[in-house]
Amino acid sequence: MEKVKTATGTRKDIRSIAYIMAFTLGLLLIIAGAVMSTPVPAIVGALLLVACSVAVMITEPEALDIYAQAYSDSEAYTRH
Repeated sequence: MEKVKTATGTRKDIRSIAYIMAFTLGLLLIIAGAVMSTPVPAIVGALLLVACSVAVMITEPEALDIYAQAYSDSEAYTRH
């Protein structure tokens, strides 16, 4: 954790925790909408998930680089 904190900084750690909390809240709202049979919480939760995903893509591009690297590595092992 120390290496990550020194490399990314405390501000990025707090931002990542906020993204995780917003994403979790969106999932909980979708579940609540399904349980209560009302579309409003589910719609708000879905919008929150989309907004959170876009915010992560904009503010943390290194996460996309890690995903792209993992995808390109998996492509190397497929048969043609």
